[in-house]
Order: sequence, then structure tokens, then C-alpha cells
Amino acid sequence: HSHNLFLEIALQLGIVGIGVFVLILFMFSQRCFSAMALREKGRSKTMIAAGFSGILGALVVGLTDYVWYNYRVFLIFWAVIALTASLVRINEKERAKEEAYSVNNARSADIDIY
Repeated sequence: HSHNLFLEIALQLGIVGIGVFVLILFMFSQRCFSAMALREKGRSKTMIAAGFSGILGALVVGLTDYVWYNYRVFLIFWAVIALTASLVRINEKERAKEEAYSVNNARSADIDIY
């Protein structure tokens, strides 16, 4: 195997695979940054930053080593992305609920968070 995560993905999946991987990472980082910028304070902002930092750290290490050699590491990588993305989505729904309450319309504030 090559000693670069991105090169190994490009070799195994081709140009389309590396393009999709980079697109997923771009969308993930964009949503994380927007959630951290909009949320004023709280534990969820710290958890989003921690999840994003963990993924960023794995990608930085991936520049010099193939970190997905073990399927458990591969699973943890995608699990952290999924958990962080779900936390971002929950924060978006909470923010929508808070905005609905600020309009003083209690009927529009009945947004379920699942």
C-alpha cells in the first residue's frame, strides 16, 4: 500500500472516488463551520469542534501514512463523521425551534427533534 491516504483512495477508487471523498469532506467541514459559527455557546459546539478536529487529525496523519489499514479505524473514521453530522443537524433543528419561538408564534414552534 502507499503511505498516503489520498493516494491510496485514488489508486483504489479512481478519480471519481477521490473526487467524491473530497466532496464529502468539503461538505462535512462546511456544515461543521456553519454550525460552530451560528451556535453561541454550549456543549454541542465543543462536541462539533471535537469531532471535526478528530477527522482533521486523521486526515493530517493520512498525508504520511495509510490510516485505513485496519477496518476498525475505517469504521471509527466514518462513525465520527456520522455522529458529528447528526449533531450538526440536531443543532440546526434546535436553532429553527428557537427562531420560531422568537417570532412569538407558538404554533410554528412545534418542531420535533429526532
